[in-house]
Formats: sequence, C-alpha cells, structure tokens
Amino acid sequence: MVSINNKQFSMKRIDIKVKQNTTQIWKISNKDNMMGEIHPFHIHGVQFRLLSVNGNTPASNMQGRKDTIMTRPGNQYKIMIKFTQPGFFMYHCHNLEHEETGMMGQIQVVP
Repeated sequence: MVSINNKQFSMKRIDIKVKQNTTQIWKISNKDNMMGEIHPFHIHGVQFRLLSVNGNTPASNMQGRKDTIMTRPGNQYKIMIKFTQPGFFMYHCHNLEHEETGMMGQIQVVP
C-alpha cells in the first residue's frame, strides 16, 4: 500500500487548500522504510524551487525551477512554491504503479 501523509487518493477529498499568489514552504519527506524506494514527487500546474535537502543547500543542478524531484528514503526536502492560477491540481509520486494505487492528493487554489 502506498500513500501520501498516510492517506490514499480520494476524488472526494481536497488534501491541501492554498490561497492564490501566496508563497508557501513545504517539507516533503520520503519515509519509505519498507522498500527503500526513490519516489519522484511531482506537482501539476506549477514549478517550485528546492531550498534544501536534509537542511543543506541542494546541488547546483537541483537549484533551478522544478515540477518533480526525486525523493530518497529518509531524506527531507524543503521547497518554495507559489500557485498563480486558481483551480484544482494534483500532486503525486510519478511512478505509474504508485500513482495508480493511490499515492497522490489534490490541491485547491482559491482566489
């Protein structure tokens, strides 16, 4: 079973609600202790900047705008994100088998 924040995807649930044009700092952790898998974390409709990996400055090739980052087991990533368009967006693991079995969530961006 795969999940994000201990929840499997549900079309009936909004997991995150954000105000349009506000800058947010998110912490993303890969707590996959069972399989030791890398999860490519992807967000629809926006690009973000990787601020840190385990509290350290990311490598130079990771400092540009991203829409996906590879999250390694046991690591914590801090990203800065700003949704400029209102609407509904998805975030998920970009491993097809994981997103198909519920490793994703919904964001609602409100004006």
